[in-house]
Amino acid sequence: MADPTELDIMAAAEAALGSEEVSQIAQDLQDRLIWRKNAPLLYDMFMECTLDWPALSVSWLADEPDERCRLAIGTQTDGSEPCQVIVAELTCTGDDDLQGDPWRDLSLAPGLGPIKGFGCKGLQDSAPLHVLARLSNPTEVNRVASCPSRPQLIAAKDSTGAVLLFDYKAAEAEPNQTTSRVQGRLEAPGGPVDGFALSWSPLQKHVIASGGNDGRLSLWDVQVSSENMASAPLGTLQAHKGALNDLSFSGQEPRIATVSDDCWLSLWDLRESGLSQVPSQTLEIGGVDVLSVDWNSRDQWLLATSGKDQLVRVWDCRSFKAPVRTLKGHNGDVVVVRWCPTATEVLASCSEDGRVMIWDLNGEEQPPDEGCEPDAKELMFSHGGHRKGVSDFCWGLVDDFLMSSVSEDNILQIWQPASALYKEEDEEPDAGPECKRARVEEPES
Repeated sequence: MADPTELDIMAAAEAALGSEEVSQIAQDLQDRLIWRKNAPLLYDMFMECTLDWPALSVSWLADEPDERCRLAIGTQTDGSEPCQVIVAELTCTGDDDLQGDPWRDLSLAPGLGPIKGFGCKGLQDSAPLHVLARLSNPTEVNRVASCPSRPQLIAAKDSTGAVLLFDYKAAEAEPNQTTSRVQGRLEAPGGPVDGFALSWSPLQKHVIASGGNDGRLSLWDVQVSSENMASAPLGTLQAHKGALNDLSFSGQEPRIATVSDDCWLSLWDLRESGLSQVPSQTLEIGGVDVLSVDWNSRDQWLLATSGKDQLVRVWDCRSFKAPVRTLKGHNGDVVVVRWCPTATEVLASCSEDGRVMIWDLNGEEQPPDEGCEPDAKELMFSHGGHRKGVSDFCWGLVDDFLMSSVSEDNILQIWQPASALYKEEDEEPDAGPECKRARVEEPES
């Protein structure tokens, strides 16, 4: 019997799935092939690692002089294995060999999975990404966040609503051996409730805030020097009528911004005694569930929000009459928005549409009647490497435009757009992202 032709396969697929589904699969495949071909021109480096389980959250750890770039990844499982916070470090250098096909199957990362990419290679022929610790979490990890003043201290918000505090350096263990290392457990009064909102304060040392699907906001002062870091919160209040989806501390003033399914953005003053019980400012955002908020780390007046209407809005909190910018480009719920830590006018967003978009507010808006989208010049870069919805992303804290993102199909990506995107014309290009150079002197072979 003759082998089936491509037309035979397509016909069988259409009979099983329907012509529309097959057409969509074919279009997705074509888009993927085009992206793969163009990627070496669009990125200085790209690395993709297949995880055993999907990750809901990823966060770079704060930089330390004698450490390489490290990140924390929060995973979920089907219950057959424990959920984890994985701490990994980049162990790579630049690879400028672009002859032929620059894509490489990079060395297997022990305990992580296969890695492929271009623009980087492992130090001394090793894997470019290594696991430092696997921290067992009792439920799926909704959000991870590293303490700015003590990066080895990682907070993980699980699906019960509790916040577990891990010190991944507290005990020696094999990197791929799952261990607990729980240093404390933070729970709000009234019982645990699922949620995603979690953030450390950049101003007040060891202060962390959390929110849940019951709309409550809680604030703790974590004493890292004590053996038991679990403590009563500094304050707890009913911040929203709907789920409190995200929160953000101001980097200049003692304030917190919160957003919710009740369609409201609220600002809360922090005083020495804890939280104010009444918001200092409130704003209803377009009758849509608001999923994410971030305070600009350099401009005390700028906030960004995103939600289920597929829009990113930028607000000046001196006047909440209307957003100063409305950014349109996503085709799905915009689940996370974050400002760039090194550029005041730049922010990024990720969506269920599988895209991470980088926006530059210095781009001039085009009048709608000139035949183009109002945000056409504000869209700086669209990362199309993921094939499923993007759950979370984070900006590198040291290296310009070094990004990490995770998606629903067990994929972790570490990537950096081409420097021509963000360097001035008269500015010398970098020799390579710092993440691709050894942060610690390597022993000579």
